[in-house]
Amino acid sequence: MIHKVTFTLSEKHSVTIIFSTIYILLFSYPVFAGCKEDLRDARDNYLFEYKDLTVKGVLEGNLNQTPRYRIETAYSLKSLVDRGCTKFSDYNVTKEGFQDLLKGLRPLLIEIQNSKEIEQVVYGDKSLGEDMKAIKYLSKDDEEFDIAYKIIKQSITKNRKKEDEFSKYLTELKCDDVDHSSDMGPVRHQDGTGWCDAFVTADLVSHKVGEEVSAMDISLGYQKHLETSNIIEKTGRNRERMAGSHIALFKTVKSGYCLEKSLPSEVFSQNGDVTIASKLEELIDLKGLSKSSDIVTCNGDTIQSLFPGIPLAEIVKSIGDKSSDTYFTKLRDKACKRKNNGLENARVNAIGSNVRSHNIKDKKNILKKVVEQLSSGGIAGFEHPYKMMFSSNYLEDDKKGAWHASSIVGMSRDDKGQCQFKIRGTLGEQAKFFEHKSKDGHFWISARELAANARLLFFLN
Repeated sequence: MIHKVTFTLSEKHSVTIIFSTIYILLFSYPVFAGCKEDLRDARDNYLFEYKDLTVKGVLEGNLNQTPRYRIETAYSLKSLVDRGCTKFSDYNVTKEGFQDLLKGLRPLLIEIQNSKEIEQVVYGDKSLGEDMKAIKYLSKDDEEFDIAYKIIKQSITKNRKKEDEFSKYLTELKCDDVDHSSDMGPVRHQDGTGWCDAFVTADLVSHKVGEEVSAMDISLGYQKHLETSNIIEKTGRNRERMAGSHIALFKTVKSGYCLEKSLPSEVFSQNGDVTIASKLEELIDLKGLSKSSDIVTCNGDTIQSLFPGIPLAEIVKSIGDKSSDTYFTKLRDKACKRKNNGLENARVNAIGSNVRSHNIKDKKNILKKVVEQLSSGGIAGFEHPYKMMFSSNYLEDDKKGAWHASSIVGMSRDDKGQCQFKIRGTLGEQAKFFEHKSKDGHFWISARELAANARLLFFLN
């Protein structure tokens, strides 16, 4: 026999399920046809296969899960039980006990009102259906539905008011034509090192002092892992959560800088395909070689290009010394005549922002400081999601994605009269930023994009 049943989830959402009285076995549950896909989703999304370990733990709050996760888990399970797809007893929970657990969710529903999660979900002007994700399994007759619906509706209204306020601020933002990129020379290429923070710091310091500063010196100067064969993995900042690009800037101001001509930072290979990363690896692997003649014959060009200011014989002698644990650091220090010219009275400013939040105060402050810095003749660096460089109007949540650092070097108004900012990358002059208007390694983003994506703003004044 075939049955057709419609379940009402809310006044806007309903599900019609057609099933037969034939039972099938799925994950050890006797289920109606039509439940298979939902049970598979439940398994994937809520780990129901662990039964009481996960589901009961989530419902009782024994696991470190978010309020939203616990609410979705509870009502997903309730929906599956109501449809005959599974039973409470499969999870060591009685019907009466489950009702008690639902009552325990009420404080969590209230907690959502002040939760940053809800603000992240309703960023911008997304549809109410998407915003109501946390209560999609509730029936309109459930007491919790009215509570949750009211809370989320209030949150949406509140955040849309904030969005209107921010939109007004953007139209009034001072945005004179400024472009400092011509003062800085060609965009440099960080290659495969992941040293975006060091390259941006080098840009900021170079612009401040009027000389090209070595990014390699900055990165190696504040990293601690220099004498290992996996130096790039150890110091690659985009391979792990960035600790804060401003740290490199603080340390450079404190200890001084080395010029690019003394310690090159870019792809300085003879044939165009050997990178700075591989050269560093080669140099470290040469440590302790017994025959200096072999070092010179096979690697002389590589070594000399790394340290152009040091005689090759002196470099070879240092590398051949098996007893030296710090030869690389010593060579670096010997190559660099560290300077502090132009930084005597420099002060580092670092401003953090809660990315993706509706903290209008943070966003306004970021934009205000950028405009002030550019208008006064300076530039700024900022941390942002890596994906932002290749997607226009990038406003998506990227908590798990890679982070990157770039420089802000100019501003102007676009064709619609909105403020936009010129971003200097660290991927060389040939870099293509796809959806952005770009040229010579620079690209433009709107003020809204900058405010939405800047996790940290840092600059010198």
